[in-house]
Amino acid sequence: MRTTNLIYNGHAELAAALEARGVQDGPGVLVQVFSGIAQPEHIRGVIQALGTALPRATICGATTGGEMVGGRALEHSTVLSICEFEDTRLACTAVPARGLDPRRLGRRVCERLGAPGARLLISFATGLDTNGEEYTRGIDAVCGDVVLAGGFAGDNRRFRNTLVFTRDAVLEHGAVAVALFNDRLRVHSHYSLDWMALGRPMEITRACANRVYTIDGQPALDVYRRYLGRDVSRRMPVLGVQFPLIVERRGTTVARTCSAVEADGSLIYMGNLTEGERVRFALGNPNSVVHSLQRTHGALSRQPAEAIFVYSSMARKRMMKHSAGLEAHYLQTVAPTAGFFTYGEFFHLSGGSEFFNYTMTTVALSEHAPVTTPAQEPVQPPAASDTHLELRALSNLVDITSRELEHINQSLEHLATTDPLTGTLNRRKLNDLIQGELIRRRRYGRRATLIMFDLDDFKDINDTHGHDMGDLVIKTVSDTIQSAIRNTDYLGRWGGEEFLILCTETAEREAQGLAERLRQAIETHYTPDNIPVTVSVGVTEIRPEDRIETLLRRADQALYRAKHEGKNRVCVNA
Repeated sequence: MRTTNLIYNGHAELAAALEARGVQDGPGVLVQVFSGIAQPEHIRGVIQALGTALPRATICGATTGGEMVGGRALEHSTVLSICEFEDTRLACTAVPARGLDPRRLGRRVCERLGAPGARLLISFATGLDTNGEEYTRGIDAVCGDVVLAGGFAGDNRRFRNTLVFTRDAVLEHGAVAVALFNDRLRVHSHYSLDWMALGRPMEITRACANRVYTIDGQPALDVYRRYLGRDVSRRMPVLGVQFPLIVERRGTTVARTCSAVEADGSLIYMGNLTEGERVRFALGNPNSVVHSLQRTHGALSRQPAEAIFVYSSMARKRMMKHSAGLEAHYLQTVAPTAGFFTYGEFFHLSGGSEFFNYTMTTVALSEHAPVTTPAQEPVQPPAASDTHLELRALSNLVDITSRELEHINQSLEHLATTDPLTGTLNRRKLNDLIQGELIRRRRYGRRATLIMFDLDDFKDINDTHGHDMGDLVIKTVSDTIQSAIRNTDYLGRWGGEEFLILCTETAEREAQGLAERLRQAIETHYTPDNIPVTVSVGVTEIRPEDRIETLLRRADQALYRAKHEGKNRVCVNA
């Protein structure tokens, strides 16, 4: 394969440039078009010029938030990346979104291409009206083993109108894609997310797919207003782009950007955020960009590469400012590089495809090139202006401060919720968890049961062996219980020698069996100085009408009955 990257400057100059570069037309020619001019008439003019010059070539493109070519980052230009393949078959399609939800749109794209046997799928989708997460799920449903690349079209942060196109169609709403079929085609992809978490975790408390209504119980827009200020919140989503929400999923950090604000204060994101997920604001870290680029550059240098495509977040370009072309510059030293700044990136992970925001994704292709390790100049940080140095200093300050505050908050949270003697939950935290289960029982019918333990004759242990030995016995009993319960159960010290276990998703009979096993384990477990220890246990299931007072009263009554009937036994209050 051979790659030629050009800046489009009109029909006449295109023909001359193609002739000068020796570009040959044919069915194995792929032209990716990255246009910073988001005007349908301009796009049609480019397609017409390419159609005349390369009538058999496959054309697939998108409008952008900036373009990359020849080691430079540009704006308001049109870049042509032309790959002449020798043994690779191409298939291309354009699918309007009309009548299709994003997941069905992704499926339709793959079905039209016959893509399950492809080596690589490059897709572009309109960036303001598509749920990228659902779109990639649709693609995965049909061709989950195919490497996916590409991203959302942009319009230079105007958030008004994005376009994707092929030779035959220009779409304001929909997706385009090209599939590359060649079992010997070598494809190597990388990604990096260089944003650092800020502030405390917040919970998504009400959401539907990619529409978020409340965060920490507050209207989503109000949360942005509180943390980013009124001026930024009034100009959402444009000014909020630099402050994504990030969330951990399956060991991968995923960022989400807001694309629209609804009249009720809810926010539309380019991918899903799910109720119960913990999110944090994030800020770009230019130092991390340089380190990530060093890793990517080194990895690609060791792979065969005849072309590199870059689909990178527009927010990264704004973060890097005058150094935005740094990534393209160093990748160009490995192989001809072209791409664009996106409103969201598609990427293939081992577990399936993912939709990213705020990442740089790269795809290196080769049909025949051997693996080489050419001498490369080391990636160095850009020559820094005062402004850029200030940004890097601010990023470092925020990064270190956030980590220190996070550590302090974690320590405070631990102190506020943990019993210092046993390391189990304390009474305050248990109260909160029980209240949550009461709500779930009433709202969703989820069953849960409370187990209350009390050490028998514990006063005698203190009086005979001393309070230090009493504390050691309590700790031993606590460890015995903790090692025997499930990960979904919550153990806490209710006070003195009394413990509670909250068994979620558990009926009374099942909890009774667990309580009996624990009673036996405590009775037979080794204790300091072989002091005999037994427990009396009360069990009761949460009822829909329960308040915390009535629930605890029944558990206490069952425990009292166990004491009254001779201790070292389990009683149930149904």
